[in-house]
Amino acid sequence: MEAKLKERLLALTWDELREWSDARSVERGRGYLSRVEPPVLFPDGGLVAEVHGSDDYYAKLRVDASGRLEARM
Repeated sequence: MEAKLKERLLALTWDELREWSDARSVERGRGYLSRVEPPVLFPDGGLVAEVHGSDDYYAKLRVDASGRLEARM
């Protein structure tokens, strides 16, 4: 799972992120790139990173069984 997630994340384009989310969220996300701590890989293949904004929070990304990217904040 680790290689699959890494491959998927490295291959993502901004257009794919807009299809998966919405343009406003993607543009906001671009502004947060410098505020994200290095992610931690978990045994289930998910990545979790701390994000520093007006409030700090954690974001988890993983690839589901069908190969789609899934996120939780």
